[in-house]
Amino acid sequence: MTDEDIFLQAIRENPDDDGARLIYADWLEEQGDPRGELIRVQCALARMPAGAAGRRELEERERQLLREVEAALSLPAILSDWEFHRGLLESASIRLRAFAEHAEALVRLGPLRRLHVFNGWFRPNLATLQALASNPYLARVTSLELTEASISAQGVRELTASPYLEQLTALDLSSNVLGDEGVQVLAGCPSLARLTRLALGGNLIGDDGAQALADSPYLTNLTTLDLSRNSITDQGLAVLAASPRLAQLTALDLSNNLIADSGVSALAETKYLTRLTALNLRNNFIGDRGVQALARAPFRAQLLGLDLQGNFFTADDGGPPIALPYAG
Repeated sequence: MTDEDIFLQAIRENPDDDGARLIYADWLEEQGDPRGELIRVQCALARMPAGAAGRRELEERERQLLREVEAALSLPAILSDWEFHRGLLESASIRLRAFAEHAEALVRLGPLRRLHVFNGWFRPNLATLQALASNPYLARVTSLELTEASISAQGVRELTASPYLEQLTALDLSSNVLGDEGVQVLAGCPSLARLTRLALGGNLIGDDGAQALADSPYLTNLTTLDLSRNSITDQGLAVLAASPRLAQLTALDLSNNLIADSGVSALAETKYLTRLTALNLRNNFIGDRGVQALARAPFRAQLLGLDLQGNFFTADDGGPPIALPYAG
């Protein structure tokens, strides 16, 4: 293990501790590496309140250093997007096939806790997904986004077979073709037990998929669930609302589904989804009865965001307010 490996290991073990980063910054500066100063500048900015004296000058120096570092590392040739936080690479967006080639170099630039792997709507072959799933650097990622890649249920099987998913707290598989079968695979994966955020919008999911999520013994820590742009009906919403395993949810997105009054009424009567603060039911088939039920829901008073646009209820200016900005 090199000196740099030791410094990086200390940072990974204490990612929120500036001390380990500043020690690494000393070493980088001794090597003439501009990342050392970038660490110092971004750590200082993270501690500095907005409008503080000298902040504008530091922000300008930050921009200069970022340009130097990004050019020196040839990041535009490897990544489509990236973010440095307190001097180190925190998030990256990279093509699926390129991750295996560049993963080792990327994780040497920082904790790399958020990873977006994309495929540009081309269906990845199973060997490519297997390569991603078997990459040990995946174990350092806490937020994984794998969207618009035409991933099917079989692709989910390859991904969930990975021994490196246990640190994940956020998973985004939006705009794929998982279907109910793919959701059932996810729901049965013990490695996903730490997830607090799951996004499955636009995946051809129906009521069987909703049932799988409601029954999962592993997805019990979810606070945010996105099931937008699917085919979930009243039956699916009813089973979600009746699930004690989803009792931690604070944000639920069911926009652009097939939900009508009876499903919303079941949600309004839930004994379990009482922590909701953000609810998106835009573009469904909800009428007056559903809106009236929501107005009586036990979680109604705590909602900070509620979106009911694109439904079929009639306006009632004399009733309780039901339209709040949705920020799930």
